[in-house]
Amino acid sequence: MDSDSTLQPEDAKILLDRTRIQILKILGERRHTLSELSKRLNLSKTTVLHHLKILEKSGYIVRVDEGRKWIYYELSDDGRAILRWKTVRVAILLAIFILSGIAMLAERFKPPEPVYPAMGGAGISVAHVLFGVSAFLALIYLYWWIKVRKRPM
Repeated sequence: MDSDSTLQPEDAKILLDRTRIQILKILGERRHTLSELSKRLNLSKTTVLHHLKILEKSGYIVRVDEGRKWIYYELSDDGRAILRWKTVRVAILLAIFILSGIAMLAERFKPPEPVYPAMGGAGISVAHVLFGVSAFLALIYLYWWIKVRKRPM
């Protein structure tokens, strides 16, 4: 990724491969060796190594060589951001969906309005409150998204 951590078209090409996504998910659990990844993915070591080199070059993973027998691969900060992004995005969208559903149900089953409504009331319904909460969650989502994309150097 670039120094400003925005997603580029080249990054999209890298992340569209299922094997690379699986590697990122596996490395999200803990660091692994080439052999461990090969066994988990049921792929040859040369195939896995090819994908690891692409992910390493793109900055999503780092190679950890501690001078011992094994070389480990682990997620970089950009790799962790990609995994977090998906998790948070799904959670927030699910919350907004649920709140919108509750708002629709509240509007559907609210009592009928009187023919001559009382004067002076603000007229705020449950649907209005839930819409406000949904908008607040969307703003939190946008704030988080900007922070992940533009981290301080």
